[in-house]
Amino acid sequence: MSSEPSPSEPPAPPTPPLAPAAQLRQLMAQHFSKEELSAVCFDLGVDYDSLPGDGTAAKVVEIIEYFARQGRIKALIQLCAAQRAQTDWQPLLQAAQDQPNAFRSDVVEVPIGKDGVVLPANKALRLGFVAGIVAVLLLVCGFGGGLVAGQVVNVSIKPVPVDKASLQNVQFSIQRPGSSRPDNFTPASAGGTFDQVISVIGGSQLPPRSKVGFWMNNIQATTYADQILNSLPNPPASDIHVQFLDEMATVNLRPAATGGRRVLIAYNVEVRNGKVQLRPQSAWLNVVEIPGTTFGWAPLPLSSVEDVTQWLQGQLATAASSFWFEEVTVKPNLVTIKGRSL
Repeated sequence: MSSEPSPSEPPAPPTPPLAPAAQLRQLMAQHFSKEELSAVCFDLGVDYDSLPGDGTAAKVVEIIEYFARQGRIKALIQLCAAQRAQTDWQPLLQAAQDQPNAFRSDVVEVPIGKDGVVLPANKALRLGFVAGIVAVLLLVCGFGGGLVAGQVVNVSIKPVPVDKASLQNVQFSIQRPGSSRPDNFTPASAGGTFDQVISVIGGSQLPPRSKVGFWMNNIQATTYADQILNSLPNPPASDIHVQFLDEMATVNLRPAATGGRRVLIAYNVEVRNGKVQLRPQSAWLNVVEIPGTTFGWAPLPLSSVEDVTQWLQGQLATAASSFWFEEVTVKPNLVTIKGRSL
């Protein structure tokens, strides 16, 4: 008696590749002990014990998150690669170069189409009244000329943190007239403060035609902007955060004019006649702030953020009254500023 062949089971679906952050977490947990992780952090100037998390696995996650937020994820991977050369770290190094935000859990990509924010289906909240609010706002605001069509903008769900100590590590370069080489330093290495260095550069304390350059990441720029904002008697906004993207800078803040709701403005930054010019490209209002989701960002007409732009432009002019800008280069998590004293 012949038996019928049993139906073959369908093949299991292929396992999707791990995200770069997950790959890095696995490699670090596999190849480094707790003591070795502490040494890695020490070599990169970070106190291992100050990072949250209990156990090696939790610490690895916090280490990755910390260096990703600081814009130093590539440095972390490079050190790991140097110490564990038998392991292939090249794909992760490439990911750190091309997609540094892929190592962060607090940043998502929001596609901006010609008709506004394209909300991913898995992020859209199915609440009728909330959807109605957004729809009404979109109809009121319109889409005329205020959007960056076809681009993808990284919007931080957890905004860039303020870290006063980070300003002491801003990299500066000053070459005085007649000097054959520039002085490269940080406020910490020079035994001063960031404010003292900026007052020297922006004021008239340097010899005329001194060449100046400095570099700031997101956290340093956010901390400086927050410091300026909090020094004003009647600030026009609060809770400011700065992010540098590819050839674009975004300012994320809570203007008083919007009732304190969060607004994100994307700027092109260019130099004209020795001054920095901010040209707004698009603006968004967070209608309903829901932690952990991009839902609720709706486009605003650029005319609604003119006061913010004018305020930012005025602050730049005041801070650099005796400085001639020659070049401003914006890259992900980094702005390079070069010029000379007047």
